[in-house]
Amino acid sequence: MLRTVAVCLVIGGQVHADDSARLDEFGCAILERPDELTFSTFRDAWRSVAADKLYSLMRHRAVIEDGSCGCHVLRPDWSVIASEFERLGFNQGPRANYDTWVEVEYFPNMETLRNTVAAQCGEIE
Repeated sequence: MLRTVAVCLVIGGQVHADDSARLDEFGCAILERPDELTFSTFRDAWRSVAADKLYSLMRHRAVIEDGSCGCHVLRPDWSVIASEFERLGFNQGPRANYDTWVEVEYFPNMETLRNTVAAQCGEIE
C-alpha cells in the first residue's frame, strides 16, 4: 500500500486506479483483459494469448509513435485491439493465423519495442 502511494507521488499521479490495482514497471495500473477477449476452453486458450500479445505490441508501438509515457498510452483500454484482433482472424480463424502472426510480426519486433519504451519512459524503482 505504501509503495503504491509512493509510486503515485513519484510519477506525478499517473495512476488513476484504486489501491488494489496492480502496477506495471512504469507505475501504471494493469487493466484486466475484458471477458470478450478471454477464452477459457482448452481449444480457444490461444486466443487469450493472442489478445495479450497484440495488446502489448500495439501499446508499445503507440508509446513510441506518440512520444508519450502517460498511462493512457502505456496502458490503454483493451478496445484498442478489437478491430485488429478481428482483422487478423483471431476471433474466429484457425490457430494457424496466430502462429504465423507471432512468428512474423510479434517476436521479431517486441524486444526492440520493449527496449525503446524502457529507454524512453524509464522504469520506477
